[in-house]
Amino acid sequence: MDERFDFLDEWSNYSVSFERMFADALLGSRDEAFSQAKARHTALKTMVEEADSHFDNALTVRQNAMLMVCRSIAALSVGLAEEILKAPISEEARQLVDRHIAFTADRLHRDAESRVEQFRLDMKRIALVARSMRDENAWDASAALLRARESVEITSSISRDALGRRQHTERFTKLLVRGLGIAILTDTVLVSSDAEAFAVIDFDGNAVRVIERADYEIGRVSLFHPQATRYLLPQGK
Repeated sequence: MDERFDFLDEWSNYSVSFERMFADALLGSRDEAFSQAKARHTALKTMVEEADSHFDNALTVRQNAMLMVCRSIAALSVGLAEEILKAPISEEARQLVDRHIAFTADRLHRDAESRVEQFRLDMKRIALVARSMRDENAWDASAALLRARESVEITSSISRDALGRRQHTERFTKLLVRGLGIAILTDTVLVSSDAEAFAVIDFDGNAVRVIERADYEIGRVSLFHPQATRYLLPQGK
């Protein structure tokens, strides 16, 4: 396979690494807040506030990391598109790139925010139970409630257990990031070229088919999905 396209998988894999660090940070912050409050009898309000602060920090770090990934894979896609075109991409294409990046970054951020909100609810549930009983057994019961909720989710659907949820999230992130690279690679070539027909070439250099400009939007979903290994080559290039 043409090594020029390796960056698509490399950067989408980087996004998975950042996703794992984010998940570990959330779990660590929740467990640390709980342990400190239990050991020092920290005020429950303080426990929740400290956890919230750590969750916010983890969210910010992840957001910055994912934005860097999006911008990097976009820049590499633009560079390869210009190599295919043998010319700089158009201003219209650059605006399209910015929109693709913004859309992907927003989807990634909203997904992370929803997970942070769940962790905030977990902390409030722990505090709510522990508020009525302050001895060791109360704290343990509070943690047991959280585990019980997770156990119910596992029982109701295997795909919703801890490992399943994590793998689903990582796959979602990887597809979004790789899809960003594919979308920019193909859309910028189409927008920047004045050709009316384009060869669809796989990453091994084989011609798959020819697609007319007017048919691009129809064929785009099936030909250039996030896992695709194809690109557009203007006819005559």
